[in-house]
This record gives sequence, C-alpha cells and structure tokens, in this order.
Amino acid sequence: MRVSPPTPKKTSLKAVAIGMGIIVIVVIISSILIVYFEQGYPGSKIQSFGDGLWWAAVGISTIGIGTIVPQSPLGKVLNILLMIIGLGIFSVITAIIASFFTEEEVQSDIKQEENQLEQDITTRDKILEKEEFKIESENKVILEELKRIELKLDEINKDNY
Repeated sequence: MRVSPPTPKKTSLKAVAIGMGIIVIVVIISSILIVYFEQGYPGSKIQSFGDGLWWAAVGISTIGIGTIVPQSPLGKVLNILLMIIGLGIFSVITAIIASFFTEEEVQSDIKQEENQLEQDITTRDKILEKEEFKIESENKVILEELKRIELKLDEINKDNY
C-alpha cells in the first residue's frame, strides 16, 4: 500500500486545527491563572472561573471590552502576554487561511511558468540544431576547399621537384 504525502490543503487544515486547539488551551490556562491572581484582590471583577473565561476569550482575541480588567500586577502582566499570544496565533491562522485560498492560483502560475520554460527550451534546442547543421555544412565546405588546396600544393610541389 502506497502512502501519498499530505497535500498542502490537508496540511493547512491541520495547522488551523492545531492553532484553534492552542487557543482553547491558552484560554483555559489563562482563565485559571487570572482567577488565581485576581480572586480576593480589591476592586477586581474577576472572581470566578466564568469571569476568567470571559476575560481570557475577550483578551486573546484582542477585542478588550474594558468592563473586566485585571487589577493585580500579575494579572496585568498576564493580560499583556495573552494579547501578544492572541495576536501571534491569529496572525498565523489568518496567513494559513489566506494561503489555502491562493495556493491553487500559485500552483497554476508555477505550471504556466514551467510550460513556458519547456517551450523556450524546445525552441532553443531547435535553433541550436539548425546552427549545428549550418556549422557542419560550413565545415564540410571548408574541408573540401582544404583538400582542393592540398591537391594544388601537391601538384605545385611535384612540378618544382
């Protein structure tokens, strides 16, 4: 049984799925951490896992509603990290999705270039063949002329001796 290599589309879909999985994991971990950092902190509105989950989902998407904001120093650092991670993950996912849609067009362009190069090579090969034939013909003429000159020189040499 022959196993074919994964197609770029399958690879793209797999990468998007992995990215989404990473987002879910980061949101859950961030939710747990922010509740740990904020629970009992004066003025903090993040007191339950639900609050933390809402904050993490809004934070990783970099929307930031502003009604639930970390008050603790560690919570603020986590907020910044979550935004940076969110930007990175969503940028990569966006690029993968964009490449998914442009891949066929790029493959088509590459195929056209390959065909054009093959045509150019075929045309140049034909030109080279014609040039080779022309050179061979000219060489034959030159050789015949050299033979004729040699014969005349031999004749002259015979006459002189």
